[in-house]
Amino acid sequence: MTGIPNLFLKWRAFRSLIGDARSDAEIGRLIFGDDDGPIKFSRLLYGDYGCAPEIASEFVALMNRRIATYRSARGLDVSEPDWIAAADLFQSTHQFTHKLIDAAGECDDERLAETHHELVAGLTSALPPDNAAPLQIERFAATRAFASMVPSGGDRPLTFVPERDLGQFAVEYDGRKAVAAYAFVTRDSSPAGQRFWDNKWGETVLWLPSPFEPVLDGGYYNLLPGPQPVQPIPGRFIATAVLVFDANVLPRLDPRGAGSPPSQLDELQTARFLTNMRRLAKPRKNSGSPIKVATNEYIVSLAA
Repeated sequence: MTGIPNLFLKWRAFRSLIGDARSDAEIGRLIFGDDDGPIKFSRLLYGDYGCAPEIASEFVALMNRRIATYRSARGLDVSEPDWIAAADLFQSTHQFTHKLIDAAGECDDERLAETHHELVAGLTSALPPDNAAPLQIERFAATRAFASMVPSGGDRPLTFVPERDLGQFAVEYDGRKAVAAYAFVTRDSSPAGQRFWDNKWGETVLWLPSPFEPVLDGGYYNLLPGPQPVQPIPGRFIATAVLVFDANVLPRLDPRGAGSPPSQLDELQTARFLTNMRRLAKPRKNSGSPIKVATNEYIVSLAA
């Protein structure tokens, strides 16, 4: 049985676009038919539980019944009972969302905007404020630096203009030695008039080759080898960095396993990484968390 680490993203899309008033616990009992259904369903969504053919069939049958209700309420044809197939659960999130939009037949802008927001949010740290540190974003002019370190929760995100500005990410040193770091950015393309499913995966999540060794400079761990230019891709970008303080947790964080060479993670690996990260970020009794998650956002504008 193969797990689907990004199934939680597809379920977020389904709930936002089609909707279902039932709780995940109720859905779990319906799919698995027992009192352990809620736990099994949660594990299924995050790839911890294999998606056997009979489970996939039950899941999509539930979705299709809800799609029929959605379409019927809007006076649309419901003669085709199988809008979603079991194989669709294994598609990319972008492909699956396109399939959902086609199945819905009619979606207002508000519902589409909510679905876009839910998908972008699903690809960020989504940690409580107490479990996330501010990621420092520094902006440089092409010829000189100017002080603009803005912690998460500042007045507003920094705006970068390609070919004019350079940038650096940094995480404040807290006395612990980081043995490895991971960093990626999630693009919210709505400021550019696009939605999540209008772009490819590689245009939505951009990784620094990870893991890498962060450089301690003064009171900060720098995540880039030096100030870097931004790509000419407009949008709002949510940056996430993870510092690892205990090498023993690397196999539990990185879905590729310990000792993986620095590289970008694909969609399934990213989804699994996010799940592992959120679990490890929870403070352990008497010892705190073995990782530090830092996040912040910035804007890229093509207009100077």
